[in-house]
Amino acid sequence: MDNILQLLVNTGISTIKVKNKLFSNRNKRWKPGEPLKLLLLGYSGARNTGADMRVQEMIRQFKAIFKDSIDLAITTIDTNLTKGYFHSSKQLTMPVVFPFFLQKTCPHYHGIIACEGSMFKSQFADALSIYLGGGLGYANAEDKVSIGYGGEAGAMNSSLRRYVKKHCKNSFIITRNEASRTILKTLDIKTTLGTDTAWTFEPLPLSEGRKIIQASGWDGKKNIIAACPINPFWWPVKPSMRKLLAKKLLNRYHFEHYKSVYFHEWSDADQEKYQTYIDDFAKAVDTYAKENDLHVIVIGMEQLDRIACGDFAHRLSSPHSIFTSDKYTMFELISIIRNASLLISSRYHAIVSSMPALIPSAGITMDERIINIMEERKDLNLCLKVDEDNLYEKILTILNSMTNESNLIKEHIGTTLVKQLRRMGEMGVHFTDEICRVYPEFERPQLGENWQDYLPPFSNSLKKVVETYS
Repeated sequence: MDNILQLLVNTGISTIKVKNKLFSNRNKRWKPGEPLKLLLLGYSGARNTGADMRVQEMIRQFKAIFKDSIDLAITTIDTNLTKGYFHSSKQLTMPVVFPFFLQKTCPHYHGIIACEGSMFKSQFADALSIYLGGGLGYANAEDKVSIGYGGEAGAMNSSLRRYVKKHCKNSFIITRNEASRTILKTLDIKTTLGTDTAWTFEPLPLSEGRKIIQASGWDGKKNIIAACPINPFWWPVKPSMRKLLAKKLLNRYHFEHYKSVYFHEWSDADQEKYQTYIDDFAKAVDTYAKENDLHVIVIGMEQLDRIACGDFAHRLSSPHSIFTSDKYTMFELISIIRNASLLISSRYHAIVSSMPALIPSAGITMDERIINIMEERKDLNLCLKVDEDNLYEKILTILNSMTNESNLIKEHIGTTLVKQLRRMGEMGVHFTDEICRVYPEFERPQLGENWQDYLPPFSNSLKKVVETYS
């Protein structure tokens, strides 16, 4: 199925190239005097809080730089789940089978922006990378703006590597770490270093999150520890007609079913590893919470995490509450997280979203994203792998370290946050440079030389952090 998706996208891009040769300027490029129409391709609409935060802040950043000279649209899997998100940007529903959608939609825009963090990887789902790479390929076929913004490249199977190299060779990818640049360099793709784009995200006021937690049973007095569990062992998601038929005819594969023809990878060995991870993670947090008289909040950053959150909470005997993204918006969920005193997470963006509040955080990770940010913070001692031996004891050690070294960790967080914000501002400069390179007649925004001029407005609390740690 993934090979069929690639074939359909390849055919569509080839068709566009032929049409443009036969009918010159059939799909018009940008002209002076009209707004620049940009289409953002991502993973919105699945209530993945991190993915939605990233796009929210990209849009705020682009609008802060370009004002009314750009017209933005964003693809979403489900507009009901992104209602109230992304300011005034137009939302387009992306079908599960997307090649014909790309072929019909991309030519109507002056540029395509790939905005998913896990941009080119086989770890989660090849289909997502095929989607993003295909969109960039359509833009390249018409010599339009083709930018990957704040993404990562990781291990790809040989078919996906060839596909990305073919369609993205003329794209400009702003990565969020050097490791991704190294991988893309082997594919001859132009890159520069950037960062994630969720750093400037502003949730509801802390008081609103506090009300939500109190309504769930918190006494309003105990300090809070936040935990973000996932199922790290049921990836990648792959299409399978065999499993779909077995599901429909034999009532099998219900647990593994993601949506449509897509299924999580799952085996008895995966089940065993998951149980060990959840048991040790929950037991360590429960032990620490009881020893320190804490209230536990269990956070599901993506609606897929609700199963893991339920399994985790079932193992807790200390007072606790569960908050998952299928029930709470990103503005509510991050406000809830920022009421915590400590965070331990298997979700990268839970850590990112807690850092502007200077909350000591640690990671239990399945991939390189949490490792990278912890290394940047000089806090690698606060990072574990999901399948490590003696996970319970190691998590307890980390939780005690966070308490004993909280001031140092906060200093690391504050210093790193300012560096990331500076990079995000520099990304805005690179983005503007690329727009003006592709469209030389586009009027460059008259902004100052400070990196903050290329960022969305800061909240008062974020301003204080920047002033303190700059």
